[in-house]
Amino acid sequence: MQLCNLAMNQIFSIVAYTGFLLLPLVVLYLRAVGPRWFTGPVAVCVVALGGCFLVNAGIHFYFENLGDQMRAYGNNPPPQLAEEWANDGAKQVFGVWFGGFYALTY
Repeated sequence: MQLCNLAMNQIFSIVAYTGFLLLPLVVLYLRAVGPRWFTGPVAVCVVALGGCFLVNAGIHFYFENLGDQMRAYGNNPPPQLAEEWANDGAKQVFGVWFGGFYALTY
């Protein structure tokens, strides 16, 4: 069960980051061939909100994956893994506050 959970969080993280990278391309395609109501401001809102969600999902599942790896090692995790897992605050705050801007910049 632990291996399945470890793989699922890693897969969800990869899917979220891949979705983040593909979101602007999909929105531009929909803007070009989509319905008339899918205007420029709608496209910007979709990229900002979708990008914010995908950035936060990627960060969340990345740190869940690190936590699963920490639990798999038990009481003796490698120092680099413990340090990476402990320094999660700034990345999560950046994702919450600036995820939409990051998506618009991309």
